[in-house]
Amino acid sequence: MLKTEINNQQLHMQVHANLLSPVVPMLIEQVTDIFDKQSSLFTKVFFDMQKCRDIDSRGVGFVISLYKTLSMEGKDLILQNVHQDIIEVFQIVKMDEYLIIHNQKS
Repeated sequence: MLKTEINNQQLHMQVHANLLSPVVPMLIEQVTDIFDKQSSLFTKVFFDMQKCRDIDSRGVGFVISLYKTLSMEGKDLILQNVHQDIIEVFQIVKMDEYLIIHNQKS
């Protein structure tokens, strides 16, 4: 569900599911485990959402929590390959003002 790799002080996480209520608790568990055990190994987190096409309120809450946790530690969160529908959700809740979103141009 979540593929992770750390190199050059960067944590790369690739989610392989939609950010919906049934999935979020498992993602929280995985991310918490990584942060608890390996937080000193990275300063930036790249969260690749290419395979994520849908998000609900719990998924939005997950991204907010991820952002806040990293911000409090002085670390950056960069969302990658975010589908336009999800960007629009972030815009509605004004998260686009805080999040760094890097999408590859086709």
